[in-house]
Amino acid sequence: MVGEVQLPTGYTLLLLTGNTTVKSESNSAMERGREFSTPRERILRTATRLFYELGINNVGVEQIATEADTNKVTLYRHFASKESLVAEWLKTTAAITRAVWESIENGHAQDGHARLQALIEMATENIETWNRGCPFSNSYAELSNPDHAARVVIREQFRYQRAWLERACRDAGYVNAPAVADALYYLIRGTTVGLALDSAAEFEKRERRAMLAVIEGARHQTVRRRR
Repeated sequence: MVGEVQLPTGYTLLLLTGNTTVKSESNSAMERGREFSTPRERILRTATRLFYELGINNVGVEQIATEADTNKVTLYRHFASKESLVAEWLKTTAAITRAVWESIENGHAQDGHARLQALIEMATENIETWNRGCPFSNSYAELSNPDHAARVVIREQFRYQRAWLERACRDAGYVNAPAVADALYYLIRGTTVGLALDSAAEFEKRERRAMLAVIEGARHQTVRRRR
């Protein structure tokens, strides 16, 4: 099941397989949220929406400040630079996303195969919400500076996902667990590309079928080796 977290800032993040997409709010809902949020929260909420919908390089701090109902002076008081704001957005996204992955792991602590089945179900449920793709992959492509603070956050998130998958594969007892984890990882990383080829409903079936084929094949190979 897709994890859904209501943040105090008034925006909801739909959490998929390490990819976080923003559920749009009406202007009236945004206005109501301003009454109960701090300037920092409004800035981060607005940056989350704009960076995801328009891209990092297409959004300036003045636009963020204006839409957050504040000003650039206040923005820079909370975030030293646009770079630090981008990094904070991705850190927040990563933390919430990891909470969902950790919830799956804790729910299937003794069964790596069931853990991966649960991840696949989450990955493919409501896949149409990935309308703009993965914020981590998108951001990595946009940020050309290898030393950008956000790139460090992105690499850490990708390493977390890859380690999580290998841990689940080892717990499942798969033969050659690292290779199975690689196959799953690259399927996940390329997931949103499929939306350009198929309808969301058709792609959901294809994605689920592909990922299940990887883990079922690994399980059958493991069973054969043990006979």
